[in-house]
Amino acid sequence: MNKQQLAQVRLLLWLKVKLVWRLYTRNTSALVGTIIAVVLFLPFSLGIGVACYFGFRLLEPPLNVQLLRAVLVGAYLMWLFSPVLGFALTEEYDLAKLLLYPVSPRVMVTAAILSSVVDLGVILLLPTLLAAVVGFTRNLATFAMTALAVALLLFHTVGVTEVLRLSLWGVLRSRRGRDVLMILGGMIAFGFAAAIQILPRRAIDVNWSRLLSGGMWNVLDYSPPGFAARAVGAATDGHYLVGLLLLLALAALAAGTVWVEGWLVHLIHAGEVITGKVARPAAAKKRPVRRRRPREAALRSPRLSIRLPAVVEAVASKDAKYLVRDPYFKFSLMGALYLTVIFLAMFLWHPGPRHGELFPIGEWMVWAFPLFLLMMQAQFAFNIFGLEGPAVSLLFAFPSNRKQILIGKNLPVFVALVCITSVFTLLFCVVVGSLVVFPAIVLWIALATVMLISVGNLTSMWAPMRVVMRGWRMQVQSSGRSMFQGLVSLVMLGIAGLLSLPVVGGLLIPVRWLGAWWLALTIPLVVAYTAACYVVSLHLAEGELARRDVEIIEKLSETD
Repeated sequence: MNKQQLAQVRLLLWLKVKLVWRLYTRNTSALVGTIIAVVLFLPFSLGIGVACYFGFRLLEPPLNVQLLRAVLVGAYLMWLFSPVLGFALTEEYDLAKLLLYPVSPRVMVTAAILSSVVDLGVILLLPTLLAAVVGFTRNLATFAMTALAVALLLFHTVGVTEVLRLSLWGVLRSRRGRDVLMILGGMIAFGFAAAIQILPRRAIDVNWSRLLSGGMWNVLDYSPPGFAARAVGAATDGHYLVGLLLLLALAALAAGTVWVEGWLVHLIHAGEVITGKVARPAAAKKRPVRRRRPREAALRSPRLSIRLPAVVEAVASKDAKYLVRDPYFKFSLMGALYLTVIFLAMFLWHPGPRHGELFPIGEWMVWAFPLFLLMMQAQFAFNIFGLEGPAVSLLFAFPSNRKQILIGKNLPVFVALVCITSVFTLLFCVVVGSLVVFPAIVLWIALATVMLISVGNLTSMWAPMRVVMRGWRMQVQSSGRSMFQGLVSLVMLGIAGLLSLPVVGGLLIPVRWLGAWWLALTIPLVVAYTAACYVVSLHLAEGELARRDVEIIEKLSETD
């Protein structure tokens, strides 16, 4: 780089720090979420770093290098799959806006990667990387080569993550591509969860010496983490020339990452921003409009004896189309399927009752399984205006009854959650052999969903957050705000669980201990209790919506 480019990099680094500071000073939720993430995850990150340090120091070569390679590969894969799973480990500014200025895209990319050291994801990874530097330092030469290997790998890793994210922009222009991506993300998440459950139990039976000397493990020597680990190992053994050659290969990979990312930035944004030409879709062929005769229209849409209010029907119809169209709903369906598989596996491992158990584990799972499913779908109830985005101002501009808007928002969520949870619970009951209690379980699902929606109405007023739409201009959501939203959802889930205790007690106790005929008394009581909770939440949410509509519009219109 020449002096002008270095000055531009310094300016862009200053811009990144300024934007991060502005985000935390003007957005309380992002600041609180980041603080919570640091408090929760930093001790865990420090613990991993300390454990790795002792492993690097105490293990004899080449086991310490093998451990380093395993740690670097794990971190590399975590960062590599984070865009597919929808996570943002770095806070990015919009590179498209910078293309208005006479700055090379590769200079922008380089500055963006270098400035990632102030991001939460990199900060949490630093203890492990510092442990590698300190653990393998024997003299000044090994310190320099180890630090350079770790720095180059970190630079390349952040760059590859951004390359993958930019590549996904093209995929996400297609609705089919978005659906495939959501399914792929769910499969990766499920595989990760299954690995966490299975690998610790199988670790004792693994022949580690054979695995570490096998061909599959040696293939990783030619990956970027493998280059970094081999360079550190070569420096530790005194083979400095070999280490320098490996560092040159890693530097070439890092430079290639910058080149590819800069090319993608130019390819995706330059045509729109620099030349002012906006890609327009090909003109669709005009199809003749078929006008239905009044009689035919009446036959196709017969009037019902009981009709919903016009506002409720319009909002519910719109939200139902959102749920069907949005890929995040399909991702949730995949999550429900994976959770069903996990619960079935748990039942097959422990099929029978044990001594001292209150009742068999299968029957316990039948009641607990719908609860976990509803917890997975809670985001649909806890952020009912999230999919609206800035268009929520148009929705609030209509002179419509706010309570009817809320009911219209709640109806599609209720139907979707009850149907999904009931179908997967029916499958679980068939395998477990508890079809007798399925009618009571369905009632428990419906009442628990109403309770979840009741709490969600108030959560949507107090902590609204725009759902990042996965269009071709994908917007990255702040990791701090995501953490804050997750904490709020966790707290509100706890409140919904406490409010649901009378419901599950009114259904479970008669079915299990008192006798089914007691349900004739308890069912009306729990239904009335649930309905009262919903009416109260609807009344409170209506008042909150009238007072906070401007704030909700601002929250849903802002971008990170």
